[in-house]
Amino acid sequence: MMKIIVRIMYGILVLLTGFVVFSDASFQRTQNFYFDSATKNLENNLPEFVHDTMLITGSNRFLKEPIYRLRSEDNEFSFNLTIYHFQQIKNENISSGIMFYVSNLETNEEIDGISFRFKSEVSNLFVDTNITTKINEENVKGNVIDPILFSFDEDTGFIFNDSNNKKITLPEIKEIELRTLTIEDGDINIDKDVFAIIKHSNHHDIESSNEFQFVRKGNILEINSFTGNILDYQSLDEKYELSSGENNVYTTTNLEKIQPYNYLVTRTMSIYIGVVLVSTYLLFFLKPTIDRFKEIKAQKKQKDNKENDAKNID
Repeated sequence: MMKIIVRIMYGILVLLTGFVVFSDASFQRTQNFYFDSATKNLENNLPEFVHDTMLITGSNRFLKEPIYRLRSEDNEFSFNLTIYHFQQIKNENISSGIMFYVSNLETNEEIDGISFRFKSEVSNLFVDTNITTKINEENVKGNVIDPILFSFDEDTGFIFNDSNNKKITLPEIKEIELRTLTIEDGDINIDKDVFAIIKHSNHHDIESSNEFQFVRKGNILEINSFTGNILDYQSLDEKYELSSGENNVYTTTNLEKIQPYNYLVTRTMSIYIGVVLVSTYLLFFLKPTIDRFKEIKAQKKQKDNKENDAKNID
């Protein structure tokens, strides 16, 4: 009975460990795909990087034209900030959201990334999210913020939580502050000074996809081009239904792009299966095998003794 229990527990352990190994291998596949796309496309081919990050984050389709094009040509901070709208489809349920992309960042300061603070009209209510601008020590001059998912089931239009579980909604956003950050020994240090602000505007048309320039006012770059009007974002979902498809308004993510990286999962799981087979044999089959060989050897010795005894009698 004890042997059966031990084998069941061993089987469960193998399955759980296998799940962890598979998850880690899948993460490595996604990470390598992301790193390669960032280093190759972020600076010179943003639409390709947008596609790849949409694929990684589980988006099924996204509008080809960004809903925001913001640019700074300032001598101290030059960069592009582009925002795309996407949809995720799971079990026939459609959810939507937006992703912020920073590209072509040029500055005289030594920085490792940018911190975004979404501030509410309510006092002291905000959410923070950060991006790094270096991939494997290579400066890719930008990056992408984690997807911001909408939920229009709530009247307020929930937007997202930060690491401290604070939440903010679209209509509440008064402004978005940008700060530089540095990373030392794994610790993120965010500059207390704001270098750019995106202010709320009720008059911005997100469907026009026009480009707007930051304007320097003192030590801060400013622009009034972000709307929290829920109806504007809900209307974007209609574009996917009215569109004839990929060649018109939106792009469908191509899962085949990540297939060349599947070897990472295959290699890791092959090694794991080999280790499991060897360890299983050593734990459960080695002793019976040795005992069997001993039995065969004993039987052979007994047979030889009988033959020798018969010869001696003759």
